[in-house]
Amino acid sequence: MANTEGDLPSRYRKIPYLIVRMILAFSSGAIAVALDAANPLTAFYLGASAPIVLDKLAQGALPTLPSKDANE
Repeated sequence: MANTEGDLPSRYRKIPYLIVRMILAFSSGAIAVALDAANPLTAFYLGASAPIVLDKLAQGALPTLPSKDANE
């Protein structure tokens, strides 16, 4: 059932939820910096994919960067 009064669900007001969301926001920016985003659009995509990247890191799969020789 839709909330027609405009109130937020109670889970969005809880401190643990807000802390996790802030950590996710900061880690999204950190991922873009750590993976050396070439331009703002790349940084946006890296930040938007942060939940997926963090999930893969938690599973032990490290991202692979292209080698410098591949660009030449």
